[in-house]
Parts: sequence; structure tokens; C-alpha cells
Amino acid sequence: MEFYTNKENQWRKNKFDILEPVFKEKNKVALEDISVFLIPGMAFDRQGSRLGRGQAYYDTTLSSIKRSQTCNLRFNGVKQPLFIGVAFTEQINRTALPLSQHDILMDCLITDQFILWPLQSRKRGK
Repeated sequence: MEFYTNKENQWRKNKFDILEPVFKEKNKVALEDISVFLIPGMAFDRQGSRLGRGQAYYDTTLSSIKRSQTCNLRFNGVKQPLFIGVAFTEQINRTALPLSQHDILMDCLITDQFILWPLQSRKRGK
């Protein structure tokens, strides 16, 4: 996964006729320079587990982020980015989702009706 800014506020319609930002190589952002990630999912539980679409794009990308000295955010006593799950209320499971070894936990969940903060401390490994 790659992340970009949209400084010029330029948009184009995709194949579904939905506006999306125009990505320019000069606007690419290094993962270590990002302090907050808004992360979608098909479902979440109240412990911060996330069910994606099965391709592990987010888990693989987010697990590669090392604790960064360039990040200005201090969370759980460590400089690291904040992972915020974004979903509708109906996507929040009351029971725990199955969690694999490679799954990344969210620090916070934001829905259309409530915010769950803080969630259990995520395990980052490094």
C-alpha cells in the first residue's frame, strides 16, 4: 500500500463513477511520517480486532511500521502512530472476532453513533 496527500485537491471519477483523489508521485508520504491511520473494515469487535477482506493489505502494511522517532504522537508511552478503525455501528460485533497472529489491533473505533476509546493495548512486536 502507498499513501499520498492531495494538496492540489484534484479528483477524478473512477470506474464506479465515484470521485477519488488524483495521486501524484511527488505527493507520496512515507509510512513513518504518518501519525494517524483511519482504517476501514468489514467488521470490528470491542477489543479492537478487525475483519478485513482477506487480502491482509492493511495488516501487512501496518505491521511493517516501526516505532518511529519522527512520529509526534506518544501512545501507551511509546512514539507510534494511532490506528483508528472506522465503521458503522452495525459492523461492531459484540462477540470477539477470530484473531490471527498477523492481525493488527485498533487503538480506537469510531462509528456513526459512538467512539470506543481506549481499546486494549495493541501488541506491536517491535
